[in-house]
Amino acid sequence: MSCSLSLDSDTSVSLYFTPVSSYKGSASATLDGKDVAVAKSGGRFKVVIPSIPAPELGDLHTVRLTTGGRMTTVRISALSYANAILRSSKKDTEINAMTAFYRYCAAATEVFKG
Repeated sequence: MSCSLSLDSDTSVSLYFTPVSSYKGSASATLDGKDVAVAKSGGRFKVVIPSIPAPELGDLHTVRLTTGGRMTTVRISALSYANAILRSSKKDTEINAMTAFYRYCAAATEVFKG
C-alpha cells in the first residue's frame, strides 16, 4: 500500500493497493464504515479520503479494501502521510513542506477545536 496527499482546493489522501499479480477481479471498499468508490489506477486499486476539513487533518480514518474475499484494513490521517515523509525523506523541500503542513494542522486544530 502506498499513499499520496493532495493539497489542492480540498485536502485529500489517496491510498493505492497493489493486488497479488494473479488477481484479476474487482474490489470494494469502505471509509469509516461507509461504502466508497474504488478506482483502478495503473494496476492498483485507489481509494480516496476526500475533502478533509482543516481541524480534522489529524483524525484517523479506517479504510477497508476487499478483493476476492481478502480484506486489508488501514488506519490513516493526512498527518500520517506527513509523518511518513518526515521519517523517510532526505530532501529539504519535502521536509520543509511537511513541517509547514504539520504546523498548519496544529494551528487549525487549536483554532477550531480549542
